[in-house]
Amino acid sequence: TNFHFSDIPWASRTPKLCSLEIERNLSFKMEEFPSQPLWLCILAVKRQGLALSKVKEQTEEICWLALKSNLNAFKYIKNKTPKMIVRALKDGRNLKHLKEEEFTEEYCRTAVLEDPEAYRFVPEAFKTLEITRFAVSGNGELIKLAPLELRSPSLWRLAWRQTPQILLSHPNLSKETLEELEFDKEALEKLKKVPGFKKLKRKIRRMLEE
Repeated sequence: TNFHFSDIPWASRTPKLCSLEIERNLSFKMEEFPSQPLWLCILAVKRQGLALSKVKEQTEEICWLALKSNLNAFKYIKNKTPKMIVRALKDGRNLKHLKEEEFTEEYCRTAVLEDPEAYRFVPEAFKTLEITRFAVSGNGELIKLAPLELRSPSLWRLAWRQTPQILLSHPNLSKETLEELEFDKEALEKLKKVPGFKKLKRKIRRMLEE
């Protein structure tokens, strides 16, 4: 018969038995342990970083071990230190787990450099031209999230070179931007492979003639 930890009476679940459960079962549940001595919590987060979510008393050591095991454990850290934040931002998407008062321009830059998609979580106040360019150079579609005052012809050029189809979903480009595109041979070569290119090209010429 298969052994299930849940079959053990609550009063009989000693820390030793709990540690055996952690070692043998990656899907162990901290809430099934009657007590949480420090050594047991350390063992648990080393084995599975996300176990931090059920640790009642988080210490800095436990939080660091959880992060080293799984960067996704960052969202469960109650008291984040600057060093923890920098480590967690090795996965740029962790930017979304910062509190409003924890955001800095440097954290946003770090996250976007790691993963351009992190730009989706950058507060408007920290969407600098530098950070925006980092994001758009990784995914042209992210220009949709850029502040309007940053959407210059040069930023559009960066966007369409990375993601040519972006032009098909943005019909209201400025004449200045379209003039840039008309002479961008590299971008036009890429656009030839995008469905709807001929229609777009006619539209550009028509708008430039107006």
